[in-house]
Amino acid sequence: MRLFVLSDLHLEKHSPAKLPLPAAEFDVLVCAGDLWEGEPELGVRAVAALADGRPTIIVPGNHDRYRKGRSDPRTAADLLHAMKSEAQRLNERAGFQPISILHSGQATSVGAATFVGGTLWTDWSLAGRWLDGNLAARGLPLTPEGALEAAIAHVTDPETGSREYLGDMAPENGRPWSPHEAMAAHRRDRGLIRAALERPRPGPLVVVTHHMPLPGPVDAYQGREGVPWWIPAFYCSTFLEELPDGLRPDLWISGHFHAPHDVSWGRTRCVANPVAAAAFDPSFVVEI
Repeated sequence: MRLFVLSDLHLEKHSPAKLPLPAAEFDVLVCAGDLWEGEPELGVRAVAALADGRPTIIVPGNHDRYRKGRSDPRTAADLLHAMKSEAQRLNERAGFQPISILHSGQATSVGAATFVGGTLWTDWSLAGRWLDGNLAARGLPLTPEGALEAAIAHVTDPETGSREYLGDMAPENGRPWSPHEAMAAHRRDRGLIRAALERPRPGPLVVVTHHMPLPGPVDAYQGREGVPWWIPAFYCSTFLEELPDGLRPDLWISGHFHAPHDVSWGRTRCVANPVAAAAFDPSFVVEI
């Protein structure tokens, strides 16, 4: 089975007509999130058009829960519902179910392969990973707790912070999404994905998350000019490293960090092919 892998389309920034068409034969399209900020149903439609009737696995990214401007009353749950409703509408029109929206450890089968999906979210406990020896972080407390506190202060600052924590994503309680809520969502998704991996399944097993499950691909950017010391925590976690080898899947597909990678950890091949990256490969197909 040949999987065409992509993520981070960010179609809110350009026309779907500019999406690079798949340049290789494939059997299943797998999209690891961030389709169309504020218009998640249009993102599902664009990805479905790329798949052209073939089975399609989509995992929502963080930007797929961002509302369309601060006056947009929709919550993260509303936007996820819009994605799922559009997939259901397209499936009903097709007369079968080519599109699966996977979140919170949900699983689906395509042929002999099982796909498990979840956003995975941000694990801010990695905030201090690059602090030692980082000149830009001189004077910061080097304890894990101090690094976490400093990173959260930075990303929630009204002037320099991340849009994710400044109101672009509105959860059900009406307050801006916070780093602590992201950490709780990470722990929840981690538990649900692990529970799915603990169920015996025949055939190849593929996990699809928006956030990366290991820090190595981000560590390659340590020390580069303009890359903040706290950046690993926003993009990745050590989830895969901490899984027992017997629970590790054959393949892990992710996105979020706008740089491609193709690495292995134990028995698991980990790949990303973000459209937003200059090195996006329209012919990138993984065989399982």
